[in-house]
Amino acid sequence: MVRFRIRSVRSMTVVALAAALLQIGACASHTNGLPCPDTRETVIFAQQVWYLDRPEPEQVWQGVLEPREVVHGPNTRDALRFALVTPDGDLPVYAAGVENVLSRYSGQNVSIIGRWVDLSAEGFSTELWIGTICLVDRV
Repeated sequence: MVRFRIRSVRSMTVVALAAALLQIGACASHTNGLPCPDTRETVIFAQQVWYLDRPEPEQVWQGVLEPREVVHGPNTRDALRFALVTPDGDLPVYAAGVENVLSRYSGQNVSIIGRWVDLSAEGFSTELWIGTICLVDRV
């Protein structure tokens, strides 16, 4: 009885591992070797205290996430490494520490729940802080 259980667990583990590897292989062939973004929401900053403490309301934006040229220098926001390209214009996206996660969404249609944060009091501009992001079919 114990042997049956061990063999059964091993078999299920092998099947699960094989399925995961097949999925990774299929994804890698469609995304130039980068891991596929999950079709569900990916949490970016939604659980961070500094994000939750902002007074701006969360809103939904849709567009294409694109890499953005970063200006380096004193008193610059070099974490604005992406832009959300929308029909109304490009929105700079704050991406400090999450560049690798967001790069998986680069060039794709996304829906973002986030905050449009005005940092003009600190000498900067407005930028989009992402709470969560997910892929969408169309923008």
